[in-house]
Amino acid sequence: MQLLCHDEHVNCLNYISEHNEVFKHFELKEGSICDNSENDTFILYFLLKGEISISTNCFLSNEVGENRIILMPPKSKLVIQALKDSSFILCSFKEQLSLCNSYSFTNLIPYCNKSNSEFSSLPITSHMYLFLQEIDYYLKEGMLCPHFFELKKKELFFLFRIFYQKEDLATFFISLIGKDIDFKRFVIENYQNVKSVDEFAELSNSSVSTFTRRFKDHFVESVHQWILNQKANKIYYEIKFSGKSFQEIANNYEFSSQAHFNRFCKSKYGKAPGEMRKESSTAEILIK
Repeated sequence: MQLLCHDEHVNCLNYISEHNEVFKHFELKEGSICDNSENDTFILYFLLKGEISISTNCFLSNEVGENRIILMPPKSKLVIQALKDSSFILCSFKEQLSLCNSYSFTNLIPYCNKSNSEFSSLPITSHMYLFLQEIDYYLKEGMLCPHFFELKKKELFFLFRIFYQKEDLATFFISLIGKDIDFKRFVIENYQNVKSVDEFAELSNSSVSTFTRRFKDHFVESVHQWILNQKANKIYYEIKFSGKSFQEIANNYEFSSQAHFNRFCKSKYGKAPGEMRKESSTAEILIK
């Protein structure tokens, strides 16, 4: 079916461009790598078909099969490698949303398990799958009205509200839950700019004891351990995907020698830097 009044529709000043798109269809060929680092929005990835390996700031090489949903917060360093030909629908949003007009994400706080720091995904239920098929159809037909898709986005979150268990939603949307979301965002946006816990606390205008307590409440780990894990994940990313020399990476992260850097990699990842890079050398890398 073709759009009626096609020219009137696509020439509208509000017609979606890459700067205001809410939903997007995206495909990745087997062996390809998508680098979608440092995004400024929350992004929901609905994997409709295929199989992927996903690495982020916090998790390395998690394999995800089709009919699963992944949420990436702003400022996430995300690399997706397609293990099979894969097809996605993406949904981007910046603002704090509600699951419906009478149920916000803060209502999920009692269902949160703060000790749970594992990688999380949700299944695409039959109801969600029908919704995504509809979105895919609209995208392919060129029906790209942002006002229409804002309504569909509200419908999407209502589907989360009525077809998923609260405990599962609390785990999946943990980055959106709580009264102190600004603190979480502050940490993500600034941890690379500080060299000590004292400096981090000072930047947040709080005492070291207050800062470390709030940090542990939100991130489970201590500040020091969390920053070390972020560093390890960034090094993993640069070895596998950046193209920088190993000497440059070692210098940037202040390793005392190349031998020290090699020992770190074998201890942390179980492989030498050269072995890690060889695994990714034949992949097609896409920057999104």
